Amino acid sequence: MKVLHVSDADDWTGGCGQMMALARGLQGRGWTTWIACRPESSLAKAASEAGIAVFRAGLRQDYDLFSAWRLSGFLAREGFDVVHAHHSRSHGVCLLAVGILHLRGLRRPVLVVSRRVSFEPSRNPFSLIKYRSALNDAFVAVASAVRDILVGNGVAAERVVVIHSGVDAGRFSPRPPDPEVRRALCVPEGCAVVGKVANYSAWKGQSCFLEAAARLSREGRKVHFVLVGRDTDCSELRRETARLGIEGRVTLAGFRDDMPAVLSTLDVSVNAAVGGEGLSGAVRESLAMGVPAVASDVAGNREILGSETGRFLFPAGDAAALADRVRWVLDHRDEAAAAVKVLAERVRRDFSVETMLDRTEGLYRALAVGRGPPAEASSAQGIGLGGLIKTLIVAFVHACALLALMLAGIQLLRTDPGERLGLYGAAAMILVPQVLGMASSRWLALPLWAALSGVMAAPLVMLVVAVSAEPRLFMETVSMDGGLQPIYFPDPSWRGAALLWAAVAGAAGAAGWVLGLLWRRWPRLPTRCG
Repeated sequence: MKVLHVSDADDWTGGCGQMMALARGLQGRGWTTWIACRPESSLAKAASEAGIAVFRAGLRQDYDLFSAWRLSGFLAREGFDVVHAHHSRSHGVCLLAVGILHLRGLRRPVLVVSRRVSFEPSRNPFSLIKYRSALNDAFVAVASAVRDILVGNGVAAERVVVIHSGVDAGRFSPRPPDPEVRRALCVPEGCAVVGKVANYSAWKGQSCFLEAAARLSREGRKVHFVLVGRDTDCSELRRETARLGIEGRVTLAGFRDDMPAVLSTLDVSVNAAVGGEGLSGAVRESLAMGVPAVASDVAGNREILGSETGRFLFPAGDAAALADRVRWVLDHRDEAAAAVKVLAERVRRDFSVETMLDRTEGLYRALAVGRGPPAEASSAQGIGLGGLIKTLIVAFVHACALLALMLAGIQLLRTDPGERLGLYGAAAMILVPQVLGMASSRWLALPLWAALSGVMAAPLVMLVVAVSAEPRLFMETVSMDGGLQPIYFPDPSWRGAALLWAAVAGAAGAAGWVLGLLWRRWPRLPTRCG
């Protein structure tokens, strides 16, 4: 089977690591695996080095029509069984791409979407469409808390599956502290090390970590604190450490790619996220290495820590509670080590890469059953004269239906003529994605899009003026008898013809919609998932 993983990330993230682990694992199990990402991203380099085929896509924004069109052609040519979107913008582009295939009457792959954060999805109309569309075959939530958020925001419960992110137990295994890394992190001799591994972001909780560090430092403990991750050496955090008076007790290390070696130096690993966390990779990896992990009570952290939440979990954003949990671990080393041993076994069993691969592969196969054989490459290249005529007819009748609806609406509104023109101009742009989806071959897409949108938009504006605006004196000409002849715009005589065209367009549009939906070979709007 064939799967395309899609990400819009520029820099390396935990989600990129999980995506690479999934791609490598499936490739090792016999899947044909591709990755679609931005050309200059860290992911493109990592995929190429790992021997995974790369499709370089722009993915500039949530609804990047050009990238979606390119991606749809690639999906059709290669005959993928599954396309898996791993980040938010890539979800929007993938949804458009499979929608274009559906409108063109081509076989589309299964669409799977990963959700790795516990933020509430946006409530704007585009986001609601993106998450509730029937073209989403399944959502993979990395924690039960993330699943609950998706379902609470209108995603059908039967479409959301919890598959925990995995830990590479071979890479993250217990080992002695690395002395070279201790020196690189400027850890004084004889000091315990408390660290937080995460890229810098307000919701990641670096400020809460530093406040807890200041509390523990005032107690005179021999503890050194480290922050590791992209931008953790930024000026904002340097000012924060100076304000708290702990510059000499904290190392702001910035990005490092030797995470197992870094974690081996820690006596306590901290996750201090104040929100948004899905399932902390640093907590899972620390426990797999036998390092005690203290974490805030957000999203999936409670699922990782299981029965030990009372000792290692603290309320999000509470620096005093974080300091208490770290203090307990440092003062009760043997008791903490015994608890971590149990948690490490659980992480290696329930949160392993192999478990993630098993569950994800099972999901892919279950969804792909009945989807049919891959589309032939030739079917995506063009549709001939007959198909072009059908495309033009369907585009026209759909546009007529929109036109009739808009004319009726404008007559009811009866607002200022200038406002009406603006409203109709905006409504005319509805035609653009419709016509783009109707175009049934790559070489024809842009010319057809431009021509039809122009043809439909021009009479649309004229009709609005004719039907809705009050006639005004446009110019005066000299009549044959020497008098002045007033010319009004719009001419009152246009109104009857305009209203008649609206009625005919409405009837033709309605009939066209019905015929287009019944005649399955015509391009059509997605009314069901399939």
